Amino acid sequence: MIRGGNSRFGENRSFRILLVHYFLLLSLIGTTGCVEKRLEKRIFDATRSVFGEQVTLTKSWGKHGRKLEWQAACKLLEQHNQRLKQARLSHSQIERERNRFVIDQLSPRLAAVANLSSALGDLAKLRDDGYGIRLYGTFSVPNPLTAYARRYSLELQYYQSALALHELERRLRVTLYGQFLMHRYALESIPVREFPSRQDASWRGLLDGEFQQSKAKLAELDRQRQLRVSLNQLLNTPGENWIPEATTLPDISYEAKLGALDPDRGYGLLAMKQAAGQVEAALANLWRVKMEKLPSFSSGVSIPTLYDSVTDQDGLSGQELRLFGSLNESFDFTGSGKMSTERAEERARFVQESLRARMEQEIHSLERAKRNYEALVAERDALERSLRWIRRNPPPGSNSKVLLGRLEEERGLVDRLRRNEQQRRQLDLEFWIWDETCWKSPF
Repeated sequence: MIRGGNSRFGENRSFRILLVHYFLLLSLIGTTGCVEKRLEKRIFDATRSVFGEQVTLTKSWGKHGRKLEWQAACKLLEQHNQRLKQARLSHSQIERERNRFVIDQLSPRLAAVANLSSALGDLAKLRDDGYGIRLYGTFSVPNPLTAYARRYSLELQYYQSALALHELERRLRVTLYGQFLMHRYALESIPVREFPSRQDASWRGLLDGEFQQSKAKLAELDRQRQLRVSLNQLLNTPGENWIPEATTLPDISYEAKLGALDPDRGYGLLAMKQAAGQVEAALANLWRVKMEKLPSFSSGVSIPTLYDSVTDQDGLSGQELRLFGSLNESFDFTGSGKMSTERAEERARFVQESLRARMEQEIHSLERAKRNYEALVAERDALERSLRWIRRNPPPGSNSKVLLGRLEEERGLVDRLRRNEQQRRQLDLEFWIWDETCWKSPF
């Protein structure tokens, strides 16, 4: 009879547990409709928000312009540029992992277990003995060689990340400088005017002239809007109508400093450090592959129980501590380990050879850019002399064809001087990126 009673009690208990599980399953299925309605409402609200932003941005095209000085623009760039934010976040994560390495490796691992299985049979009569909580932990001492390799890898990642972040900051600053110059060139540009011709008196010539003027106005409007969008994307200020003050720009010119652009004098040191980091990363990978073949050793302390609510056990005794250690050695009979080492060695050689070839190309590019700059300076001097001579020596007489020809020649010289300046400014910006005297190095 007692066995039968226990059997019926066990069957009833199992049945109640099954009912509880079935009730939880029905509750989960019943929430599907609520989830769909909530998702639909949130998507609708998000769509309205996006539509409102689109309307606001569309209306901002008629917004009055705001003057923007160079220092204020640099501050906006540092605080709001999306690429810079992402790069800094990635760098900070590597730095955090690097700084917490020792703590993460030597800190004990704690774990807790809660046992509620006895309470599922009768939720209405939950008692103190119907659940239990246990807390235990382990303390492991990592393999010194493995820990050192991991620490070295984190330090190398931090070094490379810092250099990449610094290069990005330089390039964004140079891009912002270029945006200011583009706005200045847009304001200084001279609209194209056709000189009178024989067809100008006819109605067809008048229509063509009006069409060309309308087309030029549309092209100029499109260029101004594109400059505005580019600057807003760089500063992450959509909807603003900035008017960059090019007069606040610092003077960046390497006309008198071309001789100082020499790698022997530190020019391009950041690129050299990045190349050295790539070589060291390849060698560190080779070292890691070779270390994987060595026996691995680990040791630690096992702490069975720190707290048990069922037995009211708390505290720690020396008898409960368990020391453990292991020494593992793996044997490879397939040859995959040897192939991994050979691939790592080949990659290290490839990185060194490719960097050497790229270094030669960079040296050639630098020398070519310096020669082009010198040629542009000589061309500018010749154009300025020609322009001064034309302006000091007006053509004799009052022949309209001669006067128009002289005006056309003067305008051509002015346009060539403007293109010459733009090309020299472009080379100045390229030199500026790798000029260590203008930047603060992170190392």
